[in-house]
Amino acid sequence: GRSRAREASSCAAGMADGAQVAEELQRIVCDFLTERGFTDLATAVRKEGQMDPLPALIAQLRKSVSQVNSSGAGGGGGGGDAQNGGGPAVLYHGLGRRLSHEASFAALRDWVHASLDMFRPELTALLYPLFVRLYLDLVRDRRGDQARAFLAAFRGEFEGPGEAAGELTELAGVTAPEHIEASAAARAHDTQPCEVWLSALGFELLVAFLQAEQLLPVLRALNGGGFRVRVAGRAPADGADGSGPPTAAAVRGDRRAINEQPAALLALAELKALHDEIRKAGAPAAEAAKGPGSKRPRDGAPEPAVAASRIPLPAWARHVEEEVVLDTLHRADVGADAPPSCCMVTYLNAGDSVNTVEFAPGGDAVASGHADSSITLCKLSALRQRQLADQAEESADDAGGPGLGKVLLGHSGPVYALSFSRDDRFLLSASQDGCARLWSASDHRDKEALHGACLVCYRGHGFPVWDAAFSPLGYYFATGSHDTTARVWTTDKLLPLRVMVGHIADVHCVRFHPNCNYLATGSADCSVRLWDVSTGTCVRLMCGHRSTVTALAMSPDGRSCVTGSADATVRLWDLGTGKEVACFRGHRGPVWTVAYSEESKGGSLVASGGSDCAVRLWVRAPRQRPGEEAATHVKERHSRRRPAQDVDGPMTSKDRPTPSDGDRQPVCEYFTKDTPVLRTHFTRRNLLFAAGPLQLASAQAPAKAGAVRAGK
Repeated sequence: GRSRAREASSCAAGMADGAQVAEELQRIVCDFLTERGFTDLATAVRKEGQMDPLPALIAQLRKSVSQVNSSGAGGGGGGGDAQNGGGPAVLYHGLGRRLSHEASFAALRDWVHASLDMFRPELTALLYPLFVRLYLDLVRDRRGDQARAFLAAFRGEFEGPGEAAGELTELAGVTAPEHIEASAAARAHDTQPCEVWLSALGFELLVAFLQAEQLLPVLRALNGGGFRVRVAGRAPADGADGSGPPTAAAVRGDRRAINEQPAALLALAELKALHDEIRKAGAPAAEAAKGPGSKRPRDGAPEPAVAASRIPLPAWARHVEEEVVLDTLHRADVGADAPPSCCMVTYLNAGDSVNTVEFAPGGDAVASGHADSSITLCKLSALRQRQLADQAEESADDAGGPGLGKVLLGHSGPVYALSFSRDDRFLLSASQDGCARLWSASDHRDKEALHGACLVCYRGHGFPVWDAAFSPLGYYFATGSHDTTARVWTTDKLLPLRVMVGHIADVHCVRFHPNCNYLATGSADCSVRLWDVSTGTCVRLMCGHRSTVTALAMSPDGRSCVTGSADATVRLWDLGTGKEVACFRGHRGPVWTVAYSEESKGGSLVASGGSDCAVRLWVRAPRQRPGEEAATHVKERHSRRRPAQDVDGPMTSKDRPTPSDGDRQPVCEYFTKDTPVLRTHFTRRNLLFAAGPLQLASAQAPAKAGAVRAGK
């Protein structure tokens, strides 16, 4: 192939007569195609050689042949050079039949779906951005009726388990060229080239098919500058590099360039120094409470790497850090061989009124946000005492509020998110009314007393606030909103310090990195971003989910994060590279909550819950090498563990979702009757809590609703 490409170049340069050049080039191309097995295409080229040659066809054909040969068709992993920043050109000419956009895309789709398994993943990744590009071409040409028919014909193939439905809904409103600039998704697809990696042989097959079928609209779109087709010796499988489908969020910025930025994803040096000082000083409060089961640091254990803070830190509360050190000494070892039991907090007679539930870091209190704009704050110790005393249900009604806690009133819309501060003294809430509120939850001098006074109201978004989260050290907190931004605040200022702009859809979840220097956000544009708090820039972009990112949690060591999505998957990400490490499949509905366990000898566990009324535990482990025994298979003695008071019986083999190759299965599962899991939480001692509202179809809610029951 390379010798024939050089022969084509020498012949073209040495022949002065254009007809002889075209004839010689036709012979070389036909021989090249015949050697590669494309005999039908070679025959078609010979027939077309009897027509008048086109100079553009000659130039593009020579360039394509040289690029295909230089891209490593015979091996190698390097990518081909881009043509005008767009990669290898795909040839086309204007002779032959002219198919409509709809017929051309349908032919390409059918060919991709019928292709070999080894090529189908890389070719499938090309369909969605090409579908959007063809739709925008029709809109730009003011062919509104054809554009609507094209969208209606293929939209269903990319919704649901496919691409983000929210983006397609936004594109459906783009019906005129003026609308492209107004739509963030359309503007991203129209202005930012989409990078697609293909293997050398896959690229040759694609070129041959497009030439044979003469799919001019597809060819024009691929050559129009909207794609960077990278040819490599071997293309990555779908999702293997953590890039996921190329939605607008993915093409808006260059993922590789973003993810190559340096980031200090280490433990906080100042906090580690304080904890070491407390241990060396004997930690009076901790030493007094130590028992025979207390664990001490192992001698000779390697010191973890640390990073200094790049933002001002709040004043340390020493008594709080002494409690943290004490909890560390009494931390339970959990893992695949020793999964924890789960304490389930169930809200009775609540129906659909409970929007969110949050536990205090130490597990002492639980708060819930309701659709009627109220917040309920309860002490778990009081709930347990009431359950043991078996008091009458009417006593809760006589207490003047739901359950045994405080009812906090102040918001003018449904409450969607809650977050406790590090010392459990403050509670942060986010609501549909566009503001976040700070509440006094308790006093460190009397933790059993509940306050419930609203201290500050923070306004800035102007749209519903979907999530709010305190930083691991308090003082700083973040909010995510319908306005597609995330904002970083401090408790003593009414205006945000940073506004993180980059998502093109609602920001549904926000979480701080353990060292407080970074903020992670999950969005309805199916992407996860990591932001530098000090500069407000995005340093990681992770795309892989096929629907809204609904839950997010950071690992205690700060090196990874886990996300849950409406696509019923839980995905583990390496923050150092921005790539996907593992995909956990097992839920049968949207995943609403994920949580990390604290580090222990047994490793780290991830707890997830969602609409399928189950809590599942997964092992956080690096990607396994071929031939290694899977450490995350379901263990028979733990696969049937479930709560004792709120169960629906064991899951049978026919009820269990069928795992696909490479999917990781849970090491432990807990099932409830009809209680969707809104929150999972590991305390600092690795106690697992979960919470949700009981939603029986036949249940009739009484006048007073919101009673809480704790069960194990």
